[in-house]
Amino acid sequence: MKKILLLLAILCSLTAFAQMPKLKPELLKGYDVKINDLSTSMLEYDGGYKDFYADEATLTTYKKGSKSTTDPNALKGRTFKVADITSSTGYMATYYKFKLEGNGETVYYKYQKGYNAPFTPLNFTLPADYYCDYIVKGMFDETIISYTVEEKYVFAISKYKFVDGSSVVYNLSLQTGKDGEGTGGRGVTLELENNKKIQKDALVEKNAKGPTPIYNTEFVLTEAELELLKANKIKSFTLFKTQAVMFDDSANTLQKVIPCLITIK
Repeated sequence: MKKILLLLAILCSLTAFAQMPKLKPELLKGYDVKINDLSTSMLEYDGGYKDFYADEATLTTYKKGSKSTTDPNALKGRTFKVADITSSTGYMATYYKFKLEGNGETVYYKYQKGYNAPFTPLNFTLPADYYCDYIVKGMFDETIISYTVEEKYVFAISKYKFVDGSSVVYNLSLQTGKDGEGTGGRGVTLELENNKKIQKDALVEKNAKGPTPIYNTEFVLTEAELELLKANKIKSFTLFKTQAVMFDDSANTLQKVIPCLITIK
């Protein structure tokens, strides 16, 4: 159980890192990045920075510490120039190799597309249409087209459009894991920026099959609620009696994809 909770803490720490172009990491070529400090939970679990290498073949861990990871003191707070980025395709994933240069050293970082990285891009701005690339188009059935953005274990927001153009429906689902004796029930509250709030009489289900119970809900958004979410990021939410914080990276993605969902045809 302790290991499960520690993994959840690490996930939260990762999502707290500054936004980076997870779908298009090649955009960082030529920019500087600053290595973030590791959280206490990540230090406890990994012992240092993962996936940094001293060689281009990515076989030798850069300045290995007490575990198989890089000594945190060798990287934290340092700034590197992204000299080059190359990509390769593995089993159901795309990987990128960053060539980082700084203080006369070259360090290589291996990154999996779609995840966060332990560094902050400096003086970098995402393209205006970047978040539209998160949208996955599908068919709900032969009469309804679906447009969905999902961040696993956190949220999924969808636009359902009838093929005949008669109606459009927006749907939001939320999920969180929390140890303890919580229960399912009815009632969802979203706490937003600027003291805004959304409350829904939605069903909250509890899945207790795993070691950590998972709570999830799903509900339709009104036009007014959609506008609220477009203007104000979610800070936290309560699924019946289970409270959860939405970390800034996830909240930012959810907010930024809404204009794309609204305008997509």
